[in-house]
Amino acid sequence: MGSFQRAFEDRLRDTARGVALVISREIANHVSTLSALATSPSLDGGADGDLKAFYTHARRAAEAVGSSVGLVGPDLRIRIDTDRAFGARLPTTAASAITRTALERARPSVSNLLTGAISQRPVIIVNVPVLREGRGVAVIGTRIDPERLSGLLAAPNLSGGAVATIADGQNIIIARSREAGNFIGRQVPNWYAEATNGQTDGLASGRTLAGEEVKLAFQGISGTPGWTLMVLEPIAAYDASWRPPIMTLVLGGAAALVLALAFALWLGGRVLNPIATLQKQAETVAAGGGGNTLVSFSPASHRLGVTEFDPCARRSVLQVRPWQPANGVIGRWSKLAPQHSGVQSRMATFSKAGDGNF
Repeated sequence: MGSFQRAFEDRLRDTARGVALVISREIANHVSTLSALATSPSLDGGADGDLKAFYTHARRAAEAVGSSVGLVGPDLRIRIDTDRAFGARLPTTAASAITRTALERARPSVSNLLTGAISQRPVIIVNVPVLREGRGVAVIGTRIDPERLSGLLAAPNLSGGAVATIADGQNIIIARSREAGNFIGRQVPNWYAEATNGQTDGLASGRTLAGEEVKLAFQGISGTPGWTLMVLEPIAAYDASWRPPIMTLVLGGAAALVLALAFALWLGGRVLNPIATLQKQAETVAAGGGGNTLVSFSPASHRLGVTEFDPCARRSVLQVRPWQPANGVIGRWSKLAPQHSGVQSRMATFSKAGDGNF
């Protein structure tokens, strides 16, 4: 049973690692595209550089990542957004915390789930700093919609009852492979938050928000602020992974035992029946008066059923012969015959009578 359970858990772990890698690559693709855009000469003057030329470059980048691209200045005000016309008045970024992080640490940053300042719906923001002389002068950002992440979760070939879910660093569900609209933005159960606290991967079990008992594997997603991906399956599926094989083994073992007993009984009969036959023949010989009694034995009609016994039986029976005097005895009797003619005469008389009595 343990091996089947381990196989089930290993499959969950492997699936979680594989799907987490897909999400990591998606984020990495956004970062690499924005990093290339950040080298545009149009931004050599920072957030107040040649923004019109940069807007053209940004639109091309937006097509590459499949989402809008924006430029944010050190004052956190959005300078351009490819979802808006160039020169439109734009608000302050909603991702102020990660924007400051990108500027101060001079490295890309990813947000948890938040409400976009322009789209006004739940999004994830990916920011890349614009560096000039080692200093952050602006930030280029793009958004990833939860629906897009949910589509990536649904793409892998998950087993029948499996569900993949992403929780952000605040334990908020940001994507789900099934029924995403009913779960995005909701807090994960407390038992999951406790199980994943300080852990990059592992196994856990508990009751989902839908009230279903599940077994799950979780895996941290690199390049994110504490996101975890979980692949869960109902406990019923977990139990089904080992119960049928165990029952098959039990039933197979019972069937093998019955067959073994039946074969043992059959083989025992094959061995004991010839022995009983030999015993009856021996009793018949003994009851018939000893060595002068012949036992009728036909190899064709009295096979013993055990190959090793048949030749022995035939040799034993065929060696039984009527008693005959040895040649030496006959010779000596011939020499004595003239001297005992009377006896010879009486022997002749006895022989003719044939009654066997003197």
